[in-house]
Amino acid sequence: MGLIIYPFLLIAMIAVIFTLVLLFVSIKKNGVSLKEVIAGVLITVVIYSTLFLNYKYGGSAYVLGTYFMFPFYMILLPFTLSCVAKAFKTEAFRSASISLLLSVVYSALFIALLNRYTFGLIDYLQIPKHY
Repeated sequence: MGLIIYPFLLIAMIAVIFTLVLLFVSIKKNGVSLKEVIAGVLITVVIYSTLFLNYKYGGSAYVLGTYFMFPFYMILLPFTLSCVAKAFKTEAFRSASISLLLSVVYSALFIALLNRYTFGLIDYLQIPKHY
């Protein structure tokens, strides 16, 4: 199973690196407003809360599900949506793109620093596992 998990996590790490580059360029070019920072935090909190509640009230869980769900929903999906939003040249889409990029950075930090609450969530919540 590591043959699938490790490349998937590597793709998520590459997305985080690209996010940092895109965010640096955006900050240097236009700056970041407090509104975008707060929106990024809210996006991260909403995604994590949704995943947490899904696991908490879902009954049983696939033992390796967190290794796929968290990187996909917290890193890859916001990164992809931010790239799509960046294609549109309006101010609203630029702001949404930066908020999504910030969300990816916050999510990566959260996953890296508090992986007990992400990858170990099934054990932390004592959810029955299935293989």
